Amino acid sequence: MQTLQNSRRQVLLVNVVSFALLVFCANKAVAAAPVITAGPVSQTVSTGQKATFSVTASGSLLQYQWRKGGAPIPGATSSILTLTNIQSTDAFPYSVTVSNSQGAVTSDSANLVVINNNNPGGSSIFLSPQSRAVPQGTAVSWTVSYQAQRYTWRKNGAAIRDDWQGGYWSGVWPTTTSTYSIPLALAADAGSYDVVVEVAGTGQKITSTPSTLVVNVADFPAIFTQPAGGYIGSGQPLNLSVYATGSGTLLYQWYKDGVAIPGATSAYYSVNVAETSDAGTYEVLVSNNLGSTDSAQAFISVLPRPQLLPSTQSVAQGGSVSWSITTTNADRFTWRKNGSPLWTDYQYGGWSGVVGGTTSTYSINPALSTHAGTYDVVVHRVSENVDVVSTPSVLTVQVANEPYIVQQPSSTSSSTGSTVQFSVVATGAETLRYQWKRNGENIPSATSSSLSLSNVQSTDALKYSVVISNTYGAITSSVATLTLESTSPGATLTPSTRSVPEGVQVSWNYNAYNGSVYTWRKNGVTVWQDNKGSGWSGVLGWTSSTYTIPSTQLSNTGDYDVVVQPLSGGSSASSVSALTVVKLIKTALDTDGDGVTDDKETADGTDPNDPNSFVSVNKGLIAYYPFNANAKDESGNGNDGTVNGATLAPDRFGKNDGSYSFAAANGTLQNINLGNLSLFNFGTGDYSIVCWVKLDKDQNGRYILVKYAAVGGSGYGLGTTSGTQAYYFAKGSSDKWIGSGPSLNSGQWRQIAITHKNNVTLSYYLDGQLLQSVSGAIGGSISNNAPLLVGGLNIDGIQQFEGKIDDIRIYNRVLTATEITQLYEDNNLDGVKDSKASSLGYDPTLNLRPLIDFLKKEPVEGIYNQTQYEANRASGRSDVTTSPNTYDLYTTDQIYNMRMGGMVLSRSNNQLILNYEIQQSQDLQSWSTYKNQNLSISNAPTNKMFLRILPKQ
Repeated sequence: MQTLQNSRRQVLLVNVVSFALLVFCANKAVAAAPVITAGPVSQTVSTGQKATFSVTASGSLLQYQWRKGGAPIPGATSSILTLTNIQSTDAFPYSVTVSNSQGAVTSDSANLVVINNNNPGGSSIFLSPQSRAVPQGTAVSWTVSYQAQRYTWRKNGAAIRDDWQGGYWSGVWPTTTSTYSIPLALAADAGSYDVVVEVAGTGQKITSTPSTLVVNVADFPAIFTQPAGGYIGSGQPLNLSVYATGSGTLLYQWYKDGVAIPGATSAYYSVNVAETSDAGTYEVLVSNNLGSTDSAQAFISVLPRPQLLPSTQSVAQGGSVSWSITTTNADRFTWRKNGSPLWTDYQYGGWSGVVGGTTSTYSINPALSTHAGTYDVVVHRVSENVDVVSTPSVLTVQVANEPYIVQQPSSTSSSTGSTVQFSVVATGAETLRYQWKRNGENIPSATSSSLSLSNVQSTDALKYSVVISNTYGAITSSVATLTLESTSPGATLTPSTRSVPEGVQVSWNYNAYNGSVYTWRKNGVTVWQDNKGSGWSGVLGWTSSTYTIPSTQLSNTGDYDVVVQPLSGGSSASSVSALTVVKLIKTALDTDGDGVTDDKETADGTDPNDPNSFVSVNKGLIAYYPFNANAKDESGNGNDGTVNGATLAPDRFGKNDGSYSFAAANGTLQNINLGNLSLFNFGTGDYSIVCWVKLDKDQNGRYILVKYAAVGGSGYGLGTTSGTQAYYFAKGSSDKWIGSGPSLNSGQWRQIAITHKNNVTLSYYLDGQLLQSVSGAIGGSISNNAPLLVGGLNIDGIQQFEGKIDDIRIYNRVLTATEITQLYEDNNLDGVKDSKASSLGYDPTLNLRPLIDFLKKEPVEGIYNQTQYEANRASGRSDVTTSPNTYDLYTTDQIYNMRMGGMVLSRSNNQLILNYEIQQSQDLQSWSTYKNQNLSISNAPTNKMFLRILPKQ
């Protein structure tokens, strides 16, 4: 915007050493002053080239003076300015003042940016552009194009930003382009810039050619951000600002309509509550010891306040009041009392008229003493997109001395035997007295603002009122009626709706006069009939029936009612009662508080009531995902996962549907969402993560397990790097990484374990062996609001793990090296190494502990166990003289000298079954052979017999 200098003021430069003084202001409009129709345009040129600026203006006998950084250029007095052999010292803002005898006008500044594209380095990587000089306040950026996985931008050799997968990333990873930008270059930004690129796949680092940035700072004041004009509404704040640079101390003076504003001498000017009188043209003069610069003009239009009518109101307590406001082109009215919003009248919130309408109304009935105050309404104008505050309206509420009822007692209905309460709210001078009445007669001792009736009967179904009095008078309330619910067919089934968790008992009781058959229904389908011949709950002709669900399940959700057939004939249905059964989120019980749930201790054979009975690897286990055909959490904590695209696959033992497979699927992310649970937000505490993985191919930067909300945020994740290596990161206010080491070997199952202790020590295990530990606090919490994901996430592009994942264990404590080795050798912790179980023909994923305990149990009625075998052998029994086969099961008390060859475990209906060849005897003398027979551990024969287990024939 061009500036008319002599329409506002003239400035004298008194002394180049002292600061500029504002001498006087002139506010006369000039009729024939010059007008600039086309000003100079910013441009970018290379060193040694030519730059040309031009101006077009109207008026007669025009004179020109070009300026560089606000200072006049000697001899530059034509409409065209030509600069030859451009150097970096020419990079400044340029402007021109056009004048004649009638006035002067100054153009907007045009920036000259100077580029030096000589290659001072010799590197094979070039920054674009190379060295340049710019005026202060100019936006600058550099771009480098090279296939890389990391770009480290530097200034004067010091790193200023990492552009890569784990930090700020400006593109898809890996990428070929990186950009570094400075939105507003200042003197402090001058220096030598380069970038170090890390080549994708090799880790080689190459430094680019340097690019020198020169920032030329004008000694004269230069304005980079002009004050902005526009519309504001009356009653709203007016805020103006300017951003300028120059040598020494900058001085500011704001003007309105050419007149200096007293006290407005900073870079900011504000009016807290603007009125129409604040509308006008604003500008600011910025000066220092060398000269001054005028800002562009900012035109402020202040919309007038709409009238809120009436402007004042006075009403007796209990009366009604109403306001209305009329304006144009409004789409929202926010009504306020004493500056606080009461109600918004707009398109989606109780709109009282057509959108774009002109009128809104606000009413109060009855008016109370608390309603007294100052009311106004904030109107949103559509065309200007601003809020305007109306004129205020003051409400006075006159409170009488005599009693006044604010809230009348309400009629109610209830059932026989229940408790009923009536109440009244009143105001008045002095202490109020109350007397409740029943059918017009005083109720003894009923002298408070509420009336409570217990064990109501049909004789209580009457009309109730209350008389309120003080020394100034008395008032009687309206009548409230008590109605007892009907007991005839068709009455209400209560409760009308309820929501309960799984596993609780719910009942409905229904009263119907002289009913003979009660047919209970769910969603219109009969679930039970209560009559003389089938489950009748009382004497025929009784008036009630009850339907009970002993233990609710999710499938019990539905609408229930009852159809009653009276003795007199016919039938009538009750109202519907809606039942919703919600899933119960169970918290596993830990009676002794040792960190191992009771069910786990029972499975481990330890005492759930003794905290010192056993330190199990299950201690501190908050989630366990064995992926046995589903993503359920089998830790007992119920933290089940949601599968998104991943498919079931064989596990490391060849068992079908024992793991999940993840693959790139046409740009669609496959993962398992374990949820954003507080259990997975470790903060600064201890934790451990153990899992098995199998890579389908070499891959970089793919997440196996990750909880990460956004680039640069806090979180943690386990992934792949360098093709086939594992890495793990934990990030708070700073981050820490661990990993690499041996290859995971595509196509092989590997166990990975991570532990983090005291938010300092991070350790990485592979196949039960410690490979690496790093120390150093990461600073702050690693918690965030993101879900814990298995198989990948989508932040700045899909990062999809390609392979199989199984047996994920998450702990809220640090596992020991011994425990991690134990999990590697015996994943299901049944005391039998997985390799030994496989060699014996057992499924390693099944728990063999019940079998071991079964064979070790003493005494077992009729079971030929180890104790009996030893006793019989010692006594010389001929059937046990030959030593049977021996198998080492790696248990605490090893089972030996038992013929167990050929035995196989399987699972049916969640019951462990033994499949083997056995011989049976009732006297240990005569044996009968049974081949390929099944015997349930939990359902052994009750008749006395002995079994000996023989190798499979």
